[in-house]
Amino acid sequence: DGTNVVFGSAAAVTATEETFTATQGQTVFTASSSLPTYIQVFVNGIKIRPTTDFSKSGTQLTLVSAATAGDELDIVRFD
Repeated sequence: DGTNVVFGSAAAVTATEETFTATQGQTVFTASSSLPTYIQVFVNGIKIRPTTDFSKSGTQLTLVSAATAGDELDIVRFD
């Protein structure tokens, strides 16, 4: 059903999503809790790449290029 992803043997991971609407020039987005090792990030439905397009530390995700007002940023967490 898309809610659980299994990596390796007997390792269950739950995927959850957190969505933000950007302000003009915004680069930093603060998640509700510390970001796990594995995340996927989408801007307006287009997947962006770690290191090249964004970095993360603790609860903060930082875009390399600033967002435009109204952009939708989705963080998919694999906890």
